[in-house]
Amino acid sequence: MENDRVPDSMADFGRSISNWAIRIDRTRASVLVLIGIVMLLAVTWIDYITGAQISLSIFYLLPISLITWRLGRWAGLVFSLLSSVAWFIAVTFPGQTYSHSAIPVWNALVRFGFFLITVITLSAFREALTREMNFARKDPLTGLVNGRFFRQLLQGELVRSRRYSHFLSLAYIDLDDFKSVNDRSGHAAGDALLKQVGNLLCTSSRTTDTSARLAGDEFALLMPETGNDVAIVAVERLRDRLRDHMRTHGWDVTASIGLVTYREPPASEESALKEADALMYTAKKQGKNRIVSRIAVQ
Repeated sequence: MENDRVPDSMADFGRSISNWAIRIDRTRASVLVLIGIVMLLAVTWIDYITGAQISLSIFYLLPISLITWRLGRWAGLVFSLLSSVAWFIAVTFPGQTYSHSAIPVWNALVRFGFFLITVITLSAFREALTREMNFARKDPLTGLVNGRFFRQLLQGELVRSRRYSHFLSLAYIDLDDFKSVNDRSGHAAGDALLKQVGNLLCTSSRTTDTSARLAGDEFALLMPETGNDVAIVAVERLRDRLRDHMRTHGWDVTASIGLVTYREPPASEESALKEADALMYTAKKQGKNRIVSRIAVQ
C-alpha cells in the first residue's frame, strides 16, 4: 500500500509546482518585480543583522528564481547583480574584518557566478519546457492548436460561459473534396493546402478566438462571448476567403461548416463538438460549400 502512495504523492507535488508556475505566469510583470525587490531587501536586512556568522546565500535565489522564471534571462542577470551587491553591502557594513580587503569582493564575485549559473540553468529549463508545451499543444503542420488541447480550452470556455451567462459559438469546418488534391497532386500539395487553411483561420479570426486542427482536413473555430449573428458573419467571411484562396491556386476545394451557438452550454466539450459536427455533415448533404447553423438551448 505504501508503494501505491508514493506515485500519488509525487503527482500531487508535481501538480502543486505546476499550479504555482501558472500563478507566477499570470501575475503582472510589474507586480513580480515589486515582490522580487521586497524579497531581496528582506533577505539583505536579515543578512545584515545576523552578520557573517550565518550564511543566507541560498535565500537570495528566491527573488532571482522568481524573476528569471517570469521575465527571462536578462532580468534574472540584473537581479543576480543586485543580489551580489546587496550581499556585499550586508556583510561589510557590520564591520566584519578580513585578512585581506579583496576577500569580500572575491566572495561577491563567486556568489554572482553561482547566481549566474542558476539563472542560465533555470532560463534554459523554462525555454525547453515552453518548447515542449507548444509541441504538445500545437499541430506541427499548421501551427494551430491541436485537437487534444482544443478540447481542454473548449471545456474551460463552456464552464466560463455557464458561470457568466455568455453566448458561445463553435464552428466545425470540413474541407470539401480535399482528397482529390492528394490524389491528383500528391501529399506535399495537400500539406501545403492545409498550411494555408491554418493561416487563413488565424488571419480571419479575432485574437479572442481559438482555431484548431482536429484531424486530417477537419478544423474548428471557438468564438467565446459571440452570438449567432456575429458568428455567422465571421464564418461566412472565412468560407469565402477560403474558397477564393483555393481558386487562385487551382484547387477545387471548399468548406462545409457546422455552426452552433449556445445560450446554455452543455456539460461536456464532446457534446458541443458532436453537435457542431452533425451540423457540418448536414451542410455536406445539402450540397457542400455552405454553412448550417443552430442556436442551441439546453
